[in-house]
Amino acid sequence: MRGRREIFIGVFALAVLVRLIPLLVHGGLGFWNGYDDGVYYASADALTFGHLPYRDFVLLHPPGITVLLVPFAALGRVTTDATGMILARCFFIALGAINASLVAAIAWRWSRRAGVIAGVVYACWYPAVVTEQSARLEVVGTTALLVALLLLVRLTPTVRPRHELFAGAALGLGAGVKIWGAAPWLVLVLWELLRQRWAAAGRLVAGGSAALAVLLLPFFAAAPTRMFDMVIRDQFRRAPIHPSEGLRLSSIFGIDNGITAHHAWFAVVVGLVLVAAVLVCLRDGLAQPMVMVLAGNLAVLLSSPSFFRHYAEFVAAPAVLLIGIAADRVSRMVSLRRRAAVVAPVIAGALALANGIAAFTVPAKVRLVDKAVTGAAPRGCLTSDDPGVLIQMNRLSQDFRDNCRFSIDVWGTQQDLTHTSDWQPWLVRYLASGDAFIVARPHEDDLTAQTLHELASYPLLADAGGITMRRGNSR
Repeated sequence: MRGRREIFIGVFALAVLVRLIPLLVHGGLGFWNGYDDGVYYASADALTFGHLPYRDFVLLHPPGITVLLVPFAALGRVTTDATGMILARCFFIALGAINASLVAAIAWRWSRRAGVIAGVVYACWYPAVVTEQSARLEVVGTTALLVALLLLVRLTPTVRPRHELFAGAALGLGAGVKIWGAAPWLVLVLWELLRQRWAAAGRLVAGGSAALAVLLLPFFAAAPTRMFDMVIRDQFRRAPIHPSEGLRLSSIFGIDNGITAHHAWFAVVVGLVLVAAVLVCLRDGLAQPMVMVLAGNLAVLLSSPSFFRHYAEFVAAPAVLLIGIAADRVSRMVSLRRRAAVVAPVIAGALALANGIAAFTVPAKVRLVDKAVTGAAPRGCLTSDDPGVLIQMNRLSQDFRDNCRFSIDVWGTQQDLTHTSDWQPWLVRYLASGDAFIVARPHEDDLTAQTLHELASYPLLADAGGITMRRGNSR
């Protein structure tokens, strides 16, 4: 079809702008308050210094994200930590735009109209936008799923065996970034089994298992028990966070956990549109795997012990694909009545516009390290409860060079300790082990009054921009 390449490029560009501009307006790419992205970058930086996850530090996820970020951490070592992190964020923004283009490419197999609708809606889809602004596990998982769907979902009845192997490999690598990736992998294997395509299901399993083995085995061999404990056991020990299904659904289909009435109504409208899309797509055999993946991923989100807004990315791609396909099918069904034929595309366009406006108008949660903190930091080892602060201060790699004591995921250590009551005493000991220490997340750390009092006993060096820095115990 004419214009396909131009449309894919347009979708890519739109997705980049919607993700990048709000960050630039609210302070730039050099922010520190994402926490998870700081942990993943710090784990990659640690790996460049020869420290292995699980064996040498806590990492509550498979090692895929660590391996992926190694090139950016290596660049950060020869430039600055902040530069490496900014480049990593640019890469993930581009990866999010690739996801939008992949959504358009898959939906294009139904029609040009379906491709345009799905691509534009995904480019502006609020939960995808806010997640794809930095290094997040879910972004890579979405890419893996979309690559697999691009290889498997075809209008022709024949799919080449090598495509099934490659699709399985993509799904396996997705699970190697976050174990939730096993859910869409299992669903697509089940889809092949329901179609009585036993060999195809076997190739999906074989391709994914091979890719997963290549990624995991080097780390598993170094620390098998610790890797199992962190990646599997600790996930079941996580304390419930935002357990309400209503809040989760509001975040999945709306804006920021539905904290206001109009946000909640927006989520209701999006939810109803998606329900209608599912009902339409159930009659389309090729769209049925997307329905199954959406159901499986949504079940994972609703049953997970914890929930944060970036988790909503997990259902973004299948949801938007179904909306795009359904809009096209409805338009075709009522094509004899020309005015009615534009209703579905108009609804999808309004959905994209509303999401895009939200991405630009809802304040981005961007916090920068105050110059007063950077200027007051002494030489020597610097510890923090958020590695993102050390990255933006360009102290992370220097600490590794100086063989300082380090903890990549302070919060994750709480989940990993045998007794969670031991965590705050451990945190005080760890922070105070540096020549200076920074507390940037006192509320998220749930610090007790006793812990706050103990930390306050150390001499204050700086207190600005939500960051407190105190002198620690000199090495």
